[in-house]
Amino acid sequence: MDTAKETTMKVLLLLGRLLFGGFFLGSGLNHFVHHTALAEMVAAAGYPLPELAVIGSGVLIFLGGASILLGAWPRVGAWLIVIFLVFVTPLVNNFWADVNNPQQFADDLNNFTKNVGLLGGVLMSLFIQQPWPYSVDEMVSRSRQTIPVESEYIRIFRQR
Repeated sequence: MDTAKETTMKVLLLLGRLLFGGFFLGSGLNHFVHHTALAEMVAAAGYPLPELAVIGSGVLIFLGGASILLGAWPRVGAWLIVIFLVFVTPLVNNFWADVNNPQQFADDLNNFTKNVGLLGGVLMSLFIQQPWPYSVDEMVSRSRQTIPVESEYIRIFRQR
């Protein structure tokens, strides 16, 4: 039986997963829904294969967010988000290139630092003991532990 403190910790981890994973899941969905507009922005910035970049980055954060939210292979999901943040953050939010445009500089600096904070959060998630409470992995783990023991009837039947 869990203590009140353990239950509170589990519920807060679940809430954090819903918020954190939901953020990336929604952002990935946004990449798919608005892929044309986002691809035009990527192309205008001079990056190659803009459509593929938008869809590929959307897949990374959509799957990563779903994994964190559900607690299904969360380390894999966390690494997908890490890959996204490590590559996209300096490419898209390169505030150092905006010295002549104060508004763009402020926007990019804000988004850059936000992404660095998100990167820190996702890196910490790699070290949370698994399976996470109230997660798909926990349900699978529990179901494996409760597989019924072979009945006496089946044992006798196999001996024949």
